[in-house]
Amino acid sequence: MTSATSRVVVLGATARRGGQVVARLRYAGKVITVAGADGRILGRLIPGGYIKGSPDSENFDVWTAKHPMVPTPSDTLLAEDLTMADAVAFLLDN
Repeated sequence: MTSATSRVVVLGATARRGGQVVARLRYAGKVITVAGADGRILGRLIPGGYIKGSPDSENFDVWTAKHPMVPTPSDTLLAEDLTMADAVAFLLDN
């Protein structure tokens, strides 16, 4: 478990940790591309079940972003069923 000061908070198109912007989020429909503060693409967040045709808007699956122009991932599932903040933290920490 992370401490309160190192917890990621998502505010619109940015993610902050300890008040500092650590990631930027780009929304394209239901797919969210996450880039680090340096602009490097870290991965994509897709609502759980979206790939199977039954999206759950509450939680997200984390995918790599080897092919960011493909609307659904053709690459690797990294984690499942995370809140948006936890999914961004997963990408930042792994």
